[in-house]
Amino acid sequence: MKRMHNLAKTSTRIGICIALLWQFGCTTIGPKRVIQDRFDYNGAVAESRQTQTLLNIVRLRYSEWPVFLDVEQIVSQYTWEQFVSVKPIIRTPFKGDNDQLEGLYSGKYSERPVVLYKPVKGTKFVKSMLTPVPPGSLLGLVYTGWPADRLLSTMAHSVNGHRNVQLQGGRMLRPHPIFADFLETLRAFQVNDALVIEVERQPLGESNGATVATRITFRTELADEPARRQLTETKKLLGLDQGMNTYQIVWGSVAPDANTIALETRSLLQLMEVLSANVEVPQTDRDEGRVALMEPWPEVDRSGLAPLMKIRQGEEAPTDAHITCVYRDRFFWIDDTDLDSKMTFAYLSMLLTLVEADHNAGTPLVITTN
Repeated sequence: MKRMHNLAKTSTRIGICIALLWQFGCTTIGPKRVIQDRFDYNGAVAESRQTQTLLNIVRLRYSEWPVFLDVEQIVSQYTWEQFVSVKPIIRTPFKGDNDQLEGLYSGKYSERPVVLYKPVKGTKFVKSMLTPVPPGSLLGLVYTGWPADRLLSTMAHSVNGHRNVQLQGGRMLRPHPIFADFLETLRAFQVNDALVIEVERQPLGESNGATVATRITFRTELADEPARRQLTETKKLLGLDQGMNTYQIVWGSVAPDANTIALETRSLLQLMEVLSANVEVPQTDRDEGRVALMEPWPEVDRSGLAPLMKIRQGEEAPTDAHITCVYRDRFFWIDDTDLDSKMTFAYLSMLLTLVEADHNAGTPLVITTN
């Protein structure tokens, strides 16, 4: 009887241990995984999107067509299976010391992530990559505080016909000094908190509800003397009415009158083609004709505009990179200390995100646990 009592006590202890293991296993799946997975998948999607963007810029440098894959949906399922058994083995009911109690606990954890990709093509590609960004969208970003000169040097193609830097048939065309003067004037008034941008939103069904900038006002009473002198000179160069400080903004290369500024914007593919001119390539690829020969843009250009982006390359992985991709067994990257390049890349990433938001509400993340 004493042996049976000890066996019962041992059985109770084993049962309690198994119950605790069971409880511990059940509480690690479910809500606690959501906290970790939300940030893990968020970071993975963001990094992969940036790497894809950089890779497509490098591809354009090698005259290859860019390919985009959107992450349509992420489904991650977790399974936690448990099995518990307790089996007493009594060989001699009334005497002997070879009675046994066996306990078995087993568990199996599995994770089954499913990521759905969809290539960007057809109408979506035309609308997102080949359609110029509306001027109102750009100037709306200026209204929120983005530097006007840096943003428009990235996304504006020309102002009143005076071009920004362009890439045509593998030939780099330098920006016109008047274009740079216009951007400098905008920035001077923005710093003085004397630049007013009026943006109106059209009803849904008209231009897909896109924001459209209608007027830009230079508040000369708030600007300092250098900014006012600069505005006077810029008006003269652009052929604007000297007696006005408020001008309509339209998309195009030719202004219809002296009261209007024609702002021709770029498409995202145009911007990426321009940025591809600043990709470093090995000398062997130049010599063998694998890439177009382009003059390097001098650090100080006559227009006063600095290169938008510098993309480095090498045979070994960089030790201090902001973003890196691999192409033709070589590493291409943006230095983490190159603030101008990082800002330009941030503008491109933001505009890609804005364009993507026009097509869907984002990438759904579904986490199934049991």
